[in-house]
Parts: sequence; C-alpha cells; structure tokens
Amino acid sequence: MTHLIPKAERSRRKSKRLGILRSSLGIFILLLSSQCSKKEPTPSKDEASPQSKSGSPLQSLQKPLVQVSSAFLQRGVSALEVYLTDKSRILEMRAQGTRLSIQVTAPQYSITNDDEETPLPQGTHLVQVDYIEQPGKEGQPPIGKVLGPTKIAQQGEGHLKENLYRFDEINLRAMSRAFPIALLAVDPEDGKIERLVVRRYLPFSTRVRGRIFVRSPRLSGSIDVNAQGTPLKR
Repeated sequence: MTHLIPKAERSRRKSKRLGILRSSLGIFILLLSSQCSKKEPTPSKDEASPQSKSGSPLQSLQKPLVQVSSAFLQRGVSALEVYLTDKSRILEMRAQGTRLSIQVTAPQYSITNDDEETPLPQGTHLVQVDYIEQPGKEGQPPIGKVLGPTKIAQQGEGHLKENLYRFDEINLRAMSRAFPIALLAVDPEDGKIERLVVRRYLPFSTRVRGRIFVRSPRLSGSIDVNAQGTPLKR
C-alpha cells in the first residue's frame, strides 16, 4: 500500500537536502581558499643567488685596475739601469700596474736564489728582476723597491739566444706614447692600459715589438708597436 506524502512535506525535505549540500560545498570552498591564500616562502638574503647580492665577496675582492704610465716606466728603468747595460741581453720586459719585470741573461753579478747569493758567469743563466711601487704619503712620490734578481727557468722549446735583444734596440718612451692610440683603437671611452710586453714574438715575428693590452668592460684588445713605438698592422 503506497503512502502519499503531502506536497508541503516533500518541499520541506527537499529544502533540507539542499541546505546540507550547500553547507558541505561552503566548507569545501573555505578550505580551498585557505590553501590558495598561503604565500610561497620568500628566500632570505643567505638563500638569494650570488648574482643578486650587490656586496658579494667576489666583488669586494676585485681591485681597481692601475694603468701603466709613461712616468712609471721611466722610474722603473732608472731603478733597474744596472741590469740594462750594453752587455745585458733581454728576453722580455713586462710592465703591469705598478710592477716592471725584466727577464735578462745574468751578467757578472750575484743573484738571489734560495736566500743565498751566488756569483754566476755572464750569459749562462736567465734571471728576473722586478721594480714595484707603493703609494707614498699624501703629497709624496711613490715608494719604489727592487726585487731580485732571481734565477728562472727558460720556458718554451726555442733557442734562448734567438729570442734575446739589447735594451738600446728599443725606445720604451716612444712605446708609451702609443698608449693613447691603443685606447682609441680598443675603447676610447672606458678602456685602460693594462700592460705592456716587449719581446720577440717568435715564430710569428723575428723583430722586437711591444704589445699594448687594453682592458675594457665591453671588449678588451691590444695593438702592436715596433721597437721605436710605431703602431703595426697585424
């Protein structure tokens, strides 16, 4: 026997079911929104990438470039003139920053080797002597110091004699006058003279030439000059 449910009762039951459904749906939406509102953790300064740190240890260790100057070269040559005699034969002269290094065959003077001074016959050993400068007090000239000579080993497979030259073969002052030309050729706005190397660039050239290196934040480069400071085409 089928019992008929009054229409009013049916409406009441239907409304109750819809209320329960709406309540469950509201709880679900509330939980979902609370999960979405959680922020991702922000990296701490220690977790940030090194590139984003303005005061990273690497940047703090970088020192500003000290340009090679004509005045520095003159002071260096004056300090090392005892090693630049007519009997001296040079393998390489290198000026970088506040250091001038000369690799030369040892004449009859003592060299520093393992804190002992040993007289050596002329022309049989290769030594290096350095002139370095430190800033003087305010208003005072820089303080220069000579290091060496120190015995060094020959590098490369060529014959030492073929690479040597005399100091009177080159004009170091004229080479330094080509510094502005090097800057103009590489970067006239932000370029800086990084170093000058004077030697025979065998096997590419048998003649002595100076190579002027320019450092640039965009693209570094170099030019060559002959023994008298005239720029050369490569």
